[in-house]
Amino acid sequence: MRTARSTGKHTRKSTTELRGKRGPKQRAARATPLRDKELCARLIRSSVDGILAFDREFRYTVWNPAMERISGLSKEQTLGRCAFDVFPFLKEIGEDKFLCEVLEGKTVIARDRPYRVPETGREGLFEGYYSPFRDQQGEIVGGLAIVRDVTERKRAEDALRESEERYRDLVDNSDVLIGTHDVSGQVMSVNRAVAEVAGFSSADQLVGRSVGDFLSPDVRHLFNAYLQEVVSKGRARGLMKVRARNGEERIIEYDNSLRRQGLKKPIVRCIGRDVTEQRRAEHALRESEERFRTMANAAPVMIWMSGPDSLCTFFNQPWLDFTGCPLDEQTGNGWAASVHPDDLSRCMDTYLKAFKARTKFGMEYRLRRADGEYRWILDIGTPLFAPPGTFAGYIGSCIDVTELKQAQERLQQLSGRLIKLQEQERQRISRELHDTTASSLTALIANLALVRRSATGLDSRAHKALSESLDLARQCVREIRTVSYLLHPPLLDELGLASALRWYTEGFAKRSGVSIDLHLPDKLDRLPREAETALFRIVQEGLTNIHLHSGSPTASIRLTREASELVGREQITLILRDEGRGIPSCVLEGPADNIQGLGVGIAGMRERVRQLGGRVKISTSKKGTTIQATLPLPEDNP
Repeated sequence: MRTARSTGKHTRKSTTELRGKRGPKQRAARATPLRDKELCARLIRSSVDGILAFDREFRYTVWNPAMERISGLSKEQTLGRCAFDVFPFLKEIGEDKFLCEVLEGKTVIARDRPYRVPETGREGLFEGYYSPFRDQQGEIVGGLAIVRDVTERKRAEDALRESEERYRDLVDNSDVLIGTHDVSGQVMSVNRAVAEVAGFSSADQLVGRSVGDFLSPDVRHLFNAYLQEVVSKGRARGLMKVRARNGEERIIEYDNSLRRQGLKKPIVRCIGRDVTEQRRAEHALRESEERFRTMANAAPVMIWMSGPDSLCTFFNQPWLDFTGCPLDEQTGNGWAASVHPDDLSRCMDTYLKAFKARTKFGMEYRLRRADGEYRWILDIGTPLFAPPGTFAGYIGSCIDVTELKQAQERLQQLSGRLIKLQEQERQRISRELHDTTASSLTALIANLALVRRSATGLDSRAHKALSESLDLARQCVREIRTVSYLLHPPLLDELGLASALRWYTEGFAKRSGVSIDLHLPDKLDRLPREAETALFRIVQEGLTNIHLHSGSPTASIRLTREASELVGREQITLILRDEGRGIPSCVLEGPADNIQGLGVGIAGMRERVRQLGGRVKISTSKKGTTIQATLPLPEDNP
């Protein structure tokens, strides 16, 4: 009994102890599944990836918040519904096969699958990780999926890939030489342009080889110095002579830099360009410039050149010797300091106008020689154009024409003297004809008239001859007086140009049959004697040409006197027009300074007017000719 009690007491104690000891463990054992389930639920809810589960009927049983964010559908809209009803696209993209394979016990990974949610309009790409869901007995009761929206990532990857492709295309198809090598000079990468320069069909054929292998043999000894420079200084620039597989040598201009950041081993980034043709062109240009300078300096004329900005860039040695100034003082606009002050404004105006119009020009101006004397220079400039047609400036040549100008001045003085002598000779002949010959003929007429009155005994034949002789003598007097007036009209000296023109045109119209329309100012004061004579002779020569050569039945003469802004004083203008056949070009384009037959024709007109500082303009066609002569009047002319 004791034993039993003790056993009982012991049993009760042990039971109590066991209860005290086992009770909490049993409670913990019963709480663990609850905590695991709650923990699992929390993990599902807090996952950044979408988590869902479906049963064997493909009805959703789990739908976490991440799935709500991805799809835009709440769990109330999806739980209990068939996946293919919620997302019809699953069957369109073949996702239903994956779900079936999961129910068969397979684990499936679906990457970059498109999705579209009809109810929310959302679409994009996702990755799905599918696995079977088993119960406690290990039976597959559904499937579990972890879904990740990779739309933005794919877009970023595509953008990065596209950017890389563009960069790779840019590098591979660039004419710039691009590549990398390590600090020992071993090629790591090159683009197509490098391979072509080196004479290889593929860039891969250069990788792993030393850069020094491609250098020209005469510069390979400099390669180590280049490597030391780029490693120690982090950059190296210069020219590199390389030899291609076919033996052709090329000149490469490079700018290489060392990169260390983010790399286990530093590399050298290489950028270069093939400047062989440029160097050859520069060399050829230098040789051409040297030849030009040699030729220009040996030329017997002064030569200058300017750029497209109108500033002079070159003067040959004859110019420098003539002016006695060094080249740096003549370039730009420095040459203008040697131009005579009275000619500078006109000279610059002519030059800049031609420069703006890109046309050839010629001008005369006085240039100071090294000894201080000003000499007349004939300067002819011609625009220069580069092969594509780009304006490149001007080239000009100059010669000293001082002796020519002096000869022209002497010739003009001679011409003026001859014209004056001619007029004096005409006046003398006119006076001789009028005072002597005409007087003698008048006396002869008087004697013949006396003889006729006294000769009553003459027979009829003698009497008739005497009468005819008397008539011939009278006709000779009239013709001599006409010739005398034409040689030098007395009215021109006595009454002036207007009266002389009226007298002459009336007589010319009667003699020639040409109808003349004369327009004179209401009041035309007397002009300088030389001007009146020159204008009268132009009318005289012009009307004679109309009668003899033009064939025009009419002619018009207009004389005007007005102020001129161009010369700053009054000028008189004579315009003579006809409606004839025009003047042949060979006659019209004859030299204005030809004094042969002075005073006759166009050359005489021009020379007379030029002597007085005026100008003659002649325009002609098949419909007629217009002669316009303009003379400046002296400021003190009344």
